[in-house]
Amino acid sequence: MRRYSPLDLRADLGELGAARRHVRQTLADWYVPTHTAAAAVQVAHELLTNAMEHGEGEAVSVCLFLDPRKLTVIVGNKGTLRQPLAPRPLTTTSERGRGLHIVAQYADDWDHCVTPTRVVVWADFRIDHYKELPR
Repeated sequence: MRRYSPLDLRADLGELGAARRHVRQTLADWYVPTHTAAAAVQVAHELLTNAMEHGEGEAVSVCLFLDPRKLTVIVGNKGTLRQPLAPRPLTTTSERGRGLHIVAQYADDWDHCVTPTRVVVWADFRIDHYKELPR
């Protein structure tokens, strides 16, 4: 069975807690394995933070897609990019710029696309042993 859960938010860092709760609860309701769900919550947080801090609009969105083998977290915001998204080089004293490194570490794959008005970033998580439990 395929599942989908969207959430629209104000582009305000104060909304991150509500977003994390939504992602965590949705994945629990879908019986996603705990380790995958924890990684997806962290990645959603990082992608939403980037969208809120660097986007141009007043709103952002997060969508969760689940099929029997893969969970996808998608974050979108109004805006454009001056250059392709890639993790920045880090030093031991870097205080910012760790978000995409975290995404790359936790997700099995991630990428982005840019339209004239939107930036969309997604992260995929393989689910090897997903079995939907009865309600």
